This record gives sequence, C-alpha cells and structure tokens, in this order.
Amino acid sequence: MGGRAAYTLATALFVGGAGLLGYFGYLYAWIPKATVFPILMFVGLEITAQSFHATPQRHYPAVALACIPALAALVSMYVDKVFGDPALTSLQLGVAALDGVLRQELQTIRLLGNGFVVTSLLWASALASLIDRRLWLAAVYFSIAAVCASCGIIHSPLPGNPVFLPWRLDWGVLTSTTLPYVSGYASVAALLLLWGWWLGSVRKDDVA
Repeated sequence: MGGRAAYTLATALFVGGAGLLGYFGYLYAWIPKATVFPILMFVGLEITAQSFHATPQRHYPAVALACIPALAALVSMYVDKVFGDPALTSLQLGVAALDGVLRQELQTIRLLGNGFVVTSLLWASALASLIDRRLWLAAVYFSIAAVCASCGIIHSPLPGNPVFLPWRLDWGVLTSTTLPYVSGYASVAALLLLWGWWLGSVRKDDVA
C-alpha cells in the first residue's frame, strides 16, 4: 500500500504504547464499530492480496497452509461466544454437557488456534522449504515447532493459552495433548533429516 519504514515504526510505537498504557480499550469504546469494521476488512483484504503478490507462485500452498491456524483461532472465538466460558472445551474440565467426540474436536481446534501466529510462521516456512527441497531447513523448522509445542508457545492446552513448563503440566493433559504434537513434529524433523542425508548420499554416488 506504499507504506515504508516510517509506517512500520509508527505502527510499532502505537501498538507498543497501547500495550503499555492500555488505551486500546478507550479507542474501542470511542470509535464507532461501523467505522472500524470496514477498515479492518479493507486492511485484511490488502494483507491477503499482498501475501500472494509478494510470494513466488510455487510457495502459494505455504501461504494457504498458514491460514489454517488463524481460521482455527477464529472458530475458537465463536465457540467461546456460544458456550460462554473459554475453558469450557478444555480436557481438564471434562465437561459432560458436550458430546465426547465434539469435545475432542473442539479441543483440537483450540490447540491449533492457540499461538496461531507462531504456528502459521513455522508451518509456512517449513512447507516453503519442502517445496524448495531444502529438507534440512524444513527439519529445523519442525524441530523449533516441537520445542514451542512442549512449553505452550504453540498448541497450549490450558485455558487462556499460557506458556508452561512441561514437567509442571498435569500428566493426563501432557500425554493427551502436548506429547502427541511434540512427538509428531520431532518425528517429521527426524524423517526429513534422514531423507536429506539419503538424498545427499545418492547424489554423491551419482557424481562418483
């Protein structure tokens, strides 16, 4: 949209100041929603269009994949409005009011949405690396995702999406939510490392 370094600096100062001083709440109350929502829609459309415009065509699948965690976070927001308490679908509470399958599905959506900004960055970077056949770099991204999942930076199973130390997490929650994600990311990283090593060995044999 033509913004350059000064726009980026002004945005950082404005958002940072809002976080320190808390004036977002006042702006939210003062500015009419009929004015804010069209602006947000316009900015969102521009960001989406720019994402594809500034991305090589071969990486379009990575951009699309990055949208999934954000969509999960959006769904979680409306689930919270329907059921009230944001912690209602947490496995820790074992809410009997929800069907078991539905509770598991909502928990999966919540886990995908928690920390969605970092999740989107890691997923998109890993897939872009795979498309470029940079398997070892993709393995690095999946390893970072495993570390982030182990402490709740992404896929936190706790109400409110807090960061945690894995040895302080309830054993049932750890084994049913955190460990599957950590082991999944770690397994993919190990597989990609082995695959990259094997391809490198094959290429050396072909050259020899």
